[in-house]
Amino acid sequence: MAGTAPSKENSMENLLIIGGVIVAWVVITRFILPKLGIQG
Repeated sequence: MAGTAPSKENSMENLLIIGGVIVAWVVITRFILPKLGIQG
């Protein structure tokens, strides 16, 4: 990432990646962990 000027496309990709990570985390903590007997 160093040496590259920030662009709107890069920021949009970062937002999509962060959003995807948050959605995946919610799905894991809400559905997968309780099935394993772990409360997130």
